Amino acid sequence: MPPRPADYETRAVREGLPTRVILVAASIDDREALEVFRLGIHGVVLRDMAPRLLVQCIRKVLAGGRWVELESLRSAVENLLREEALPRPAATLAEVRVVGLLVQGARNKEIADYLRVAESTIKNHLHNIYRKLNLSSRGELAQWYRTAGHPSGSSESRSMGRSEQILQLSAAI
Repeated sequence: MPPRPADYETRAVREGLPTRVILVAASIDDREALEVFRLGIHGVVLRDMAPRLLVQCIRKVLAGGRWVELESLRSAVENLLREEALPRPAATLAEVRVVGLLVQGARNKEIADYLRVAESTIKNHLHNIYRKLNLSSRGELAQWYRTAGHPSGSSESRSMGRSEQILQLSAAI
Protein backbone atom coordinates (compact mmCIF):
# COMPACT_ATOMS: atom_id res chain seq x y z
CA MET A 1 0.00 0.00 0.00
CA PRO A 2 1.49 3.40 -0.97
CA PRO A 3 2.18 5.93 1.78
CA ARG A 4 -0.48 8.53 2.53
CA PRO A 5 0.38 12.19 1.86
CA ALA A 6 0.73 12.90 5.59
CA ASP A 7 3.56 10.32 5.65
CA TYR A 8 5.55 12.61 3.32
CA GLU A 9 5.82 15.33 5.92
CA THR A 10 9.37 15.58 7.20
CA ARG A 11 10.85 16.88 10.41
CA ALA A 12 12.26 19.81 8.44
CA VAL A 13 8.80 20.76 7.20
CA ARG A 14 7.13 20.28 10.63
CA GLU A 15 9.73 22.38 12.41
CA GLY A 16 9.97 25.08 9.76
CA LEU A 17 13.67 24.48 9.11
CA PRO A 18 15.20 26.13 6.01
CA THR A 19 15.67 22.69 4.47
CA ARG A 20 14.12 22.35 1.01
CA VAL A 21 12.34 19.03 0.40
CA ILE A 22 11.85 17.15 -2.87
CA LEU A 23 9.73 14.02 -2.91
CA VAL A 24 10.79 11.30 -5.33
CA ALA A 25 7.92 8.88 -5.84
CA ALA A 26 7.07 5.92 -8.06
CA SER A 27 3.61 7.38 -8.54
CA ILE A 28 1.37 9.98 -6.99
CA ASP A 29 -2.25 10.81 -7.65
CA ASP A 30 -3.72 14.30 -8.08
CA ARG A 31 -4.96 14.69 -4.51
CA GLU A 32 -1.70 13.41 -3.03
CA ALA A 33 0.26 15.86 -5.19
CA LEU A 34 -1.78 18.79 -3.92
CA GLU A 35 -1.54 17.55 -0.33
CA VAL A 36 2.25 17.26 -0.39
CA PHE A 37 2.48 20.89 -1.44
CA ARG A 38 0.09 21.85 1.37
CA LEU A 39 2.45 20.02 3.73
CA GLY A 40 5.35 22.17 2.58
CA ILE A 41 7.14 19.83 0.19
CA HIS A 42 8.92 21.97 -2.40
CA GLY A 43 8.99 19.61 -5.37
CA VAL A 44 7.74 16.24 -6.58
CA VAL A 45 9.62 14.14 -9.08
CA LEU A 46 8.42 10.82 -10.42
CA ARG A 47 11.06 8.09 -10.65
CA ASP A 48 10.45 7.54 -14.34
CA MET A 49 10.97 11.20 -15.30
CA ALA A 50 13.97 12.11 -17.40
CA PRO A 51 17.12 12.78 -15.33
CA ARG A 52 17.34 16.31 -16.77
CA LEU A 53 13.98 17.07 -15.11
CA LEU A 54 15.36 15.99 -11.73
CA VAL A 55 18.29 18.37 -12.23
CA GLN A 56 15.90 21.20 -13.19
CA CYS A 57 13.78 20.42 -10.14
CA ILE A 58 16.75 20.53 -7.77
CA ARG A 59 17.96 23.84 -9.24
CA LYS A 60 14.55 25.45 -8.99
CA VAL A 61 13.96 24.27 -5.41
CA LEU A 62 17.44 25.37 -4.31
CA ALA A 63 16.69 28.80 -5.79
CA GLY A 64 13.66 29.04 -3.51
CA GLY A 65 10.96 27.96 -5.94
CA ARG A 66 8.61 25.03 -6.17
CA TRP A 67 8.85 22.34 -8.81
CA VAL A 68 5.66 21.41 -10.57
CA GLU A 69 5.92 19.44 -13.78
CA LEU A 70 3.47 21.21 -16.11
CA GLU A 71 1.81 18.15 -17.65
CA SER A 72 1.11 16.68 -14.19
CA LEU A 73 -0.27 20.00 -12.98
CA ARG A 74 -2.51 20.33 -16.03
CA SER A 75 -3.81 16.80 -15.53
CA ALA A 76 -4.43 17.36 -11.81
CA VAL A 77 -6.32 20.61 -12.38
CA GLU A 78 -8.45 19.07 -15.14
CA ASN A 79 -9.31 16.06 -12.97
CA LEU A 80 -10.19 18.20 -9.95
CA LEU A 81 -12.36 20.52 -12.05
CA ARG A 82 -14.15 17.49 -13.51
CA GLU A 83 -14.74 16.09 -9.98
CA GLU A 84 -16.04 19.46 -8.75
CA ALA A 85 -18.56 19.59 -11.59
CA LEU A 86 -20.13 16.29 -10.53
CA PRO A 87 -23.25 16.62 -8.38
CA ARG A 88 -22.65 15.67 -4.76
CA PRO A 89 -25.13 13.36 -3.08
CA ALA A 90 -26.99 15.01 -0.22
CA ALA A 91 -26.20 14.12 3.36
CA THR A 92 -28.61 12.01 5.32
CA LEU A 93 -29.96 13.24 8.63
CA ALA A 94 -27.92 10.53 10.36
CA GLU A 95 -24.71 11.78 8.70
CA VAL A 96 -25.48 15.34 9.75
CA ARG A 97 -26.03 14.21 13.35
CA VAL A 98 -22.73 12.28 13.32
CA VAL A 99 -20.84 15.34 12.04
CA GLY A 100 -22.42 17.52 14.71
CA LEU A 101 -21.31 15.16 17.48
CA LEU A 102 -17.89 14.59 15.97
CA VAL A 103 -17.03 18.29 15.83
CA GLN A 104 -18.00 18.55 19.49
CA GLY A 105 -15.18 16.09 20.19
CA ALA A 106 -17.11 12.85 20.59
CA ARG A 107 -15.35 9.59 19.68
CA ASN A 108 -16.99 6.97 17.45
CA LYS A 109 -18.03 4.82 20.44
CA GLU A 110 -19.57 7.81 22.22
CA ILE A 111 -21.47 8.83 19.09
CA ALA A 112 -22.71 5.26 18.62
CA ASP A 113 -23.85 5.05 22.24
CA TYR A 114 -25.60 8.42 22.04
CA LEU A 115 -27.39 7.54 18.78
CA ARG A 116 -28.02 3.95 19.95
CA VAL A 117 -26.41 2.35 16.92
CA ALA A 118 -23.40 0.10 16.34
CA GLU A 119 -19.98 1.71 16.17
CA SER A 120 -19.59 0.22 12.67
CA THR A 121 -22.63 2.29 11.61
CA ILE A 122 -20.83 5.46 12.71
CA LYS A 123 -17.75 4.38 10.75
CA ASN A 124 -19.92 3.84 7.67
CA HIS A 125 -21.50 7.29 8.07
CA LEU A 126 -18.05 8.89 8.41
CA HIS A 127 -16.79 7.03 5.36
CA ASN A 128 -19.76 8.31 3.34
CA ILE A 129 -19.23 11.87 4.59
CA TYR A 130 -15.50 11.79 3.75
CA ARG A 131 -16.32 10.53 0.26
CA LYS A 132 -19.00 13.17 -0.33
CA LEU A 133 -16.74 16.00 0.82
CA ASN A 134 -13.48 14.59 -0.60
CA LEU A 135 -11.92 14.50 2.86
CA SER A 136 -9.77 11.83 4.48
CA SER A 137 -9.81 12.36 8.25
CA ARG A 138 -11.71 13.57 11.31
CA GLY A 139 -9.40 16.56 11.49
CA GLU A 140 -10.15 17.58 7.90
CA LEU A 141 -13.88 17.13 8.56
CA ALA A 142 -13.73 19.28 11.69
CA GLN A 143 -11.77 21.96 9.81
CA TRP A 144 -14.27 21.83 6.93
CA TYR A 145 -17.15 22.13 9.40
CA ARG A 146 -15.60 25.18 11.09
CA THR A 147 -14.85 26.98 7.82
CA ALA A 148 -17.18 25.90 5.02
CA GLY A 149 -19.86 23.74 6.55
CA HIS A 150 -20.91 25.57 9.66
CA PRO A 151 -18.87 28.59 10.74
CA SER A 152 -19.30 28.43 14.50
CA GLY A 153 -19.80 31.62 16.34
CA SER A 154 -21.21 33.55 13.42
CA SER A 155 -24.29 35.60 14.18
CA GLU A 156 -26.12 33.61 11.52
CA SER A 157 -25.40 30.27 13.20
CA ARG A 158 -26.34 31.62 16.65
CA SER A 159 -29.70 32.87 15.40
CA MET A 160 -30.61 29.74 13.44
CA GLY A 161 -32.64 26.97 14.97
CA ARG A 162 -31.32 23.40 15.09
CA SER A 163 -33.41 22.24 12.11
CA GLU A 164 -32.16 25.16 9.98
CA GLN A 165 -28.57 24.34 10.94
CA ILE A 166 -29.11 20.71 9.91
CA LEU A 167 -30.60 21.78 6.58
CA GLN A 168 -27.69 24.18 6.00
CA LEU A 169 -25.14 21.44 6.74
CA SER A 170 -27.03 18.91 4.63
CA ALA A 171 -27.06 21.30 1.68
CA ALA A 172 -23.32 21.91 2.10
CA ILE A 173 -22.53 18.20 2.19
